Amino acid sequence: MCKLAGMLIDGFDALYEHLNRYTLADLMIGRKALATVLIQQ
Repeated sequence: MCKLAGMLIDGFDALYEHLNRYTLADLMIGRKALATVLIQQ
């Protein structure tokens, strides 16, 4: 495996480890503000 592939795997592992700290309920808090931001883009 090339070095880049290993780095990408480590990065994805870190991303998913961080995302696992949150639930769908966490996303629902302040959903009106989130909707406003998403609609403006």
